Amino acid sequence: MKHIAIFGTVTLLSLTSPTIAQTNAPAMKPATTNAMPVSEQRPDQVLASKMVGATIYAPSDEKVGNIEYLVLNTSGQVDAVVVGVGGFLGIDKKDVALTFSSLNVTYDVDNSVKKIAANVTREGMKSAPAYYDLKKS
Repeated sequence: MKHIAIFGTVTLLSLTSPTIAQTNAPAMKPATTNAMPVSEQRPDQVLASKMVGATIYAPSDEKVGNIEYLVLNTSGQVDAVVVGVGGFLGIDKKDVALTFSSLNVTYDVDNSVKKIAANVTREGMKSAPAYYDLKKS
């Protein structure tokens, strides 16, 4: 009987007490300068939309996979590209991240992506560890 009373008290306290381990979203920092509109793409800029979906090729010209999304750091620089590898029609496909600096990207005259090569193989990418973003892990 004593155990039931203790269990009931603990249960009641856990239901009525506030949660101790709450996580708060980081506060948004105020902008330090006024927002400045940009009127056109500069010759040294590439649109992210031209990278997403692009095919990654091995040095042997073998198709390795397609870029699923870009990983930016908090300064806005591209740290990695996440490549979907393996699978058929999306089944058994996994995401593998490569550092952006490890890619050899060639561009057309209008700065659209012409070809992306990496010193990897399809089999090497299939055996590489999967990339998990914070929502998936």
